[in-house]
Amino acid sequence: MTGAYSFVCGYSSTDALCARLNQIAWQWRVGDSHWYGDYVATVPFPEVRIRIVDFPARSGDGWRYESDIRIGKDCKTPMAEIDAAYRNVLAQLGLDVTGEGAVIGWDGKPAADLFAVGPITRGTFWEIVAVPDLRVACERMAARLLPETALRSAVGAQ
Repeated sequence: MTGAYSFVCGYSSTDALCARLNQIAWQWRVGDSHWYGDYVATVPFPEVRIRIVDFPARSGDGWRYESDIRIGKDCKTPMAEIDAAYRNVLAQLGLDVTGEGAVIGWDGKPAADLFAVGPITRGTFWEIVAVPDLRVACERMAARLLPETALRSAVGAQ
């Protein structure tokens, strides 16, 4: 059994991606295959192998990678658990932000003065590229950053 994933992150090299993944979870290693070239792989659960294939394609502000999960016949871990764990790792390759867009630091605390909107927040919101989604995200951020009276003035000025 296998599962396939595609994701975008800011790491353009296999070595940099591997180093970052090792900071997040599991033990990742760089390998080389005659068919795939370089790849990054880990064994997060018994009888489960995750492989991220090199040759990322430029995608907006990041790099698109393809990956797969191979599950052995004696695997006891449910696919839902494997999927959730891997998605959690992938989510941390983008910026982790609160619902209001405050960037969450390595210490797990939201920054008081650093915010993000749009595709760079895919670590939290997955895909956020549609104009209506961006508008809502900007409104939420403005509501948090601007005093209520300034916000009413800005909205009333339109």
